[in-house]
Amino acid sequence: DDVVKEVEGTVMFSDEQADMIIDFIDAHKDVDTLMIHCYGGESRSRAVAAFAMEYMGQNGQGFLETGRANEHVYDVLQVAWIRRQLKG
Repeated sequence: DDVVKEVEGTVMFSDEQADMIIDFIDAHKDVDTLMIHCYGGESRSRAVAAFAMEYMGQNGQGFLETGRANEHVYDVLQVAWIRRQLKG
């Protein structure tokens, strides 16, 4: 669900989902275009797009500065990335 804090009856973006997204990006690093979309197509996808660009060495800040990016999704992805770097 598109939430930034726990709300009864919703499902928060999880560490497992972040790992799945990072695995997907890793598996498709050689493509020219990566389409990111969620049910609403706004805040979660904007957060994932910003993260994906940064993960691939580009500037994703435009996705965070315009519109409304889901801060929780972005933060969970960043923590997952850091966790992987520390393990690796």
